Amino acid sequence: MRLLCDRLGIDIELSENMTQIIVLEDVALYSGFVRELWEQHKGNDGEIILSDNGTSLKFGKNIEVVINPFDIDCNNKKILSRIYQETVEIIQNEKIDDAFEINRRVISLLDDTVGKLPYDLDYNLDLNLQSLLKLYDLTVRMDAETYPELLSQYIDLMAKACGVKCFVFVGLRKYLTQENLENLYKDVFYDKIYLIDIESDIGMRLDTEKVAILDKDQCLIVY
Repeated sequence: MRLLCDRLGIDIELSENMTQIIVLEDVALYSGFVRELWEQHKGNDGEIILSDNGTSLKFGKNIEVVINPFDIDCNNKKILSRIYQETVEIIQNEKIDDAFEINRRVISLLDDTVGKLPYDLDYNLDLNLQSLLKLYDLTVRMDAETYPELLSQYIDLMAKACGVKCFVFVGLRKYLTQENLENLYKDVFYDKIYLIDIESDIGMRLDTEKVAILDKDQCLIVY
């Protein structure tokens, strides 16, 4: 997998089992790059390209951009939509007779009840499994007790449910201790997920981190 931005002269080969840190020392370049990431994440065209075997990946589908690492939701619309879809598929393939029986009983209940009302009423007789599931508020159980655990759970859900292959964070190292980072990297690498962190500066480099610095003269230094 590669990360490219021709305007800034960025061409970086991402490696498995290594987190890519990209440092932009110039404030204007940093803020512009982050804004560009966010705009592309929202579906707009842009200059930043992430490719896999020569094929450009779609932001929002294969790539998740997290500008604020605290602004994550394990029950966001994207995750829940996919979970509902998978649940419906299982019911249709394995439990459809049970679902029809439930629908039959509900219709029987409505028939008995509506007949006692002084109104002419209609209701939908068709079985909508997704609407039925929503009545029971199907959500992800939140087991995380700490922020690092929440972050790991979020990445795991986005990868498994939504097929996200690459996560791009902004300022991730500012929110996690070295131990937290090492544990997060271990989880991410196990699931073959690529991780990129955009920073304005960097201190100590971990053994599982690759660093690319775009300095104030717009020279790319990779180590």
